[in-house]
Amino acid sequence: MKADELILLSNVDGIYSGAPEDPHSRVIPSVYWNRDISDYILDEKSELGRGGMQSKCNIAHQVANAGIRVVIANGKKDNILIDLIERPMDVMHTEFIPKVES
Repeated sequence: MKADELILLSNVDGIYSGAPEDPHSRVIPSVYWNRDISDYILDEKSELGRGGMQSKCNIAHQVANAGIRVVIANGKKDNILIDLIERPMDVMHTEFIPKVES
C-alpha cells in the first residue's frame, strides 16, 4: 500500500472499554496489531454509520498487521485531522500499533 498511516473517522473518540455512553467507559489509547479486542466492540451501527465499529476494527487490524499505523478518531470534531497530525497527544483517539517486520 505504501502508506505510512490510515486514519479512520467515526462518530466517537475511538474504541471504548464499554459502551461509549457509559460514564465508566474509557477510550483505549492503543491496541497492538495482534490483540483481540472483540469483547469491547458493540455489534451495532449508529444512526449515521453503515459499517459500525466492528468493521473499522477489522480493517484496522488488517492494516496494522501489514505494518501500517492506524488511528480511529472522532470525525465530528473540528480540525480533527490537523490536530491528529500536529498534536496527537492532545487528541483523544485509539491507535493500532503496527506489526514490525524483523
